[in-house]
Amino acid sequence: MGSRTIRIPPDVLDRIFAELEGTIYAPGALNLRPTSCLHPLLFICKEWHSVAERRLYSRVGLDTRRSRKNPSDRSYDLLLMTFKNKPGFASFVR
Repeated sequence: MGSRTIRIPPDVLDRIFAELEGTIYAPGALNLRPTSCLHPLLFICKEWHSVAERRLYSRVGLDTRRSRKNPSDRSYDLLLMTFKNKPGFASFVR
């Protein structure tokens, strides 16, 4: 018996991932941790990766207090390098 693959359209995946985020985080709360519930979804398959990646980069934040306290914090540099290497990511940010 062979296995079947069911393809879920990207817009449906996006809605599912949005619901997943909504059930884990309080409405209106801004959660900017890299340990987002969407992170594991990047590794499921290419289709899920593109949808999860777009959602992950839709909210970007940097803690300026942390950067001032720790001069070795490279958060800004890493974000800028990411946008430089993958210019399309900048269009995800809202």
